[in-house]
Amino acid sequence: MQFFKKLIFYLIYIATSWIPRDKNLWITGKIAGWSYNTEPPQFFDNSKYFYLYLYNKTETKVYWLTNNENEYALLKNYGLPVVMFNSFKGIWLTLRAKFFFHHYGINQINKILQIGSTQINLWHGTPLKKIGFDVAPQRKRPSLFNKLFNRNGNVYISSTSNYLSVSILKKAFDANEDQFINCGYPRTDILKFNKEDTKLFCQKYSKELLPYIEKIENYKKIFLYMPTWRDDDPNYFLKANINFEELNTALEKINGLLLVKLHPLTNITPIHRFSNIIQIGNDIDIYPLLTFTDFLITDYSSIYFDYLLLDKEIIFIPYDIDSYLKNRELYFDYDEVTPGKKFLCFDDFIANIEKIDSFNYGLERKKIKAMFIEDYNFDSCEKIYNHFRNTR
Repeated sequence: MQFFKKLIFYLIYIATSWIPRDKNLWITGKIAGWSYNTEPPQFFDNSKYFYLYLYNKTETKVYWLTNNENEYALLKNYGLPVVMFNSFKGIWLTLRAKFFFHHYGINQINKILQIGSTQINLWHGTPLKKIGFDVAPQRKRPSLFNKLFNRNGNVYISSTSNYLSVSILKKAFDANEDQFINCGYPRTDILKFNKEDTKLFCQKYSKELLPYIEKIENYKKIFLYMPTWRDDDPNYFLKANINFEELNTALEKINGLLLVKLHPLTNITPIHRFSNIIQIGNDIDIYPLLTFTDFLITDYSSIYFDYLLLDKEIIFIPYDIDSYLKNRELYFDYDEVTPGKKFLCFDDFIANIEKIDSFNYGLERKKIKAMFIEDYNFDSCEKIYNHFRNTR
């Protein structure tokens, strides 16, 4: 059976290898590669922001491919170039494009049809917890056969610092140093915008955030709570034991608002209506909203590395750290790389919320930022494009 699979693979390669790839054609999107029960968010993360950069700032042709009719309608409504993958045009674009970029993996778009192209893995976060081959070393690595028939193509991976590339990502991705581009993440480029410019962006490409922005403007202090996914427990959010009644009362006293944004993989856990607590849908792109927040609350999510760019206070509530570390090993000592006030439970956070203005971890944030974010001036998209623009 394996022989016949390879034979089919070979025949497809021969049949398509004569088609020249257009160096001015870039493709991204999401048609496969999602192995979870929940639906992935539509039009978000690094792929979204690099796609918009190419569309608005360059002369290249760029398309978003999808198999999702809702996603297709969304981008059409925004006036953006989107194509259904399972159409003749979708297949033809995949065969012709020189460049593909993604943030889940090459399987986002049919990998066989990408043979001979340049693939750019924008990834989706600076890793605190172990990833890739460091999590599943038994996972099958690319065979000599696959490498041979992709001999005219290349794979590149975006990173935020040389330290991260050499010390962690090289082994996690089973890659060579010359495959890494230390350019930062496209999604954080939007953090350079002030509030008014961010509103304009949302009116064009993230309209779902406008009601939240309108609500935020009625409060003095804005908290964003973003816990990470637990591989072993899809109901982790309930185990945070948050007393929302008491939390809401504490927020009222400081005219504060808490935005709750769960990981995309999390099953929906609705929070009852409160005056000072709002739940944001799992499938919403949160990045334009970061500018409007004053504090980030998290546990082990890589979002806090991106939040360092705003130089605002970060609060860590690792309420299940012992059980979490038993199931997911970290690359670092947790306390050494988490620059912010820590509480082991939400009750302690609630009890100290009126002291929030006394928290000052600026020096610690500066140290961690220097370690993980190198030579970045909200110009990730520009760096990536310039790296490849003269590729033949």
